[in-house]
Amino acid sequence: MKLKLLYLFLLISCYNTSFAQEKEPIETDRPDQTETPAIVPKGMFQMENGFSFEKTDGNSEYLLLPSALWKYGLNDRFEFRLITEFASGKTAGTKISGINPVLVGFKVEIAEEKGIWPKSHSFRI
Repeated sequence: MKLKLLYLFLLISCYNTSFAQEKEPIETDRPDQTETPAIVPKGMFQMENGFSFEKTDGNSEYLLLPSALWKYGLNDRFEFRLITEFASGKTAGTKISGINPVLVGFKVEIAEEKGIWPKSHSFRI
């Protein structure tokens, strides 16, 4: 019985992943690490996440887990963005944790790449 369920699960997984990306490839912006000039296509939703860990000395450490960037393409040149983070820190034995303020913003495509003119964008979060 367990083997039949495993086969069924694998079959469903393979079927769903084969149709996952029918549009163009995803171009990612790792939250607070990298930026791309690409905009999420109109009507598409994309979520990217990661984590960061910082240890400043023997008594202090800071963890963001997860740091998530939520993007939605409103049209061919405009993307709505949210950044959410859960933070946890420890300093001299005192522990604190909680959700950082949600950052709301957008990204606008200014120009397409043409010759030596690079593809450019502007965003505000």
